[in-house]
Amino acid sequence: MRFPLVILLIEIVLLSISERALAQECTHLWQHTMEINPSTPKPMSGDTYASYGLVGFHDKPGLRLEMRGQFHHGRFMSFESYRTKQKLKVDALFDFEMQADEGSENPFLRNVPMESPNRDYRVSFVPEGVMSPTSNTVLLSPDARVHSIFYRAYVPSEGVVPTVADLPKLFAFDSLTGESIDCPEALDTVYDPG
Repeated sequence: MRFPLVILLIEIVLLSISERALAQECTHLWQHTMEINPSTPKPMSGDTYASYGLVGFHDKPGLRLEMRGQFHHGRFMSFESYRTKQKLKVDALFDFEMQADEGSENPFLRNVPMESPNRDYRVSFVPEGVMSPTSNTVLLSPDARVHSIFYRAYVPSEGVVPTVADLPKLFAFDSLTGESIDCPEALDTVYDPG
């Protein structure tokens, strides 16, 4: 009789752990304009053959966002952070500056094939002054009430069409403890004229 009870307790613990793990994912915050057709009007700068992913959120003290994805199959990619709804630039990280995850390669570096199959990366977004920036860190303004993060991918490789699935997954952590925390409150970055 004890055996089924032990299994039930284990299942409850595992379910609790998996719910906490799912709670940290904030991928739903992405707003996107992945359209690359040059004849289609874009809400951004009208860049031909550019695709964008955007995350807008209200400030949350101690927040560290982490994006996990794969290097874009194209000519250029970057992450940039902005403050306020007027999008005043704070920091940027360009493709050639990024370090690939262990066992992966950055195809934007010299002597690395563009079609390298192992191309995973992680990028952290933290308020300036909260922790020492490391490689793959984009700073957020420490005194802004709202933040925007732009993912840009330009000129996809032949036969490659960017889709929403290409956007990196987004996770929220406490910048000091590394513990998973709730996602910040979303802000409409794409269409908010404010």
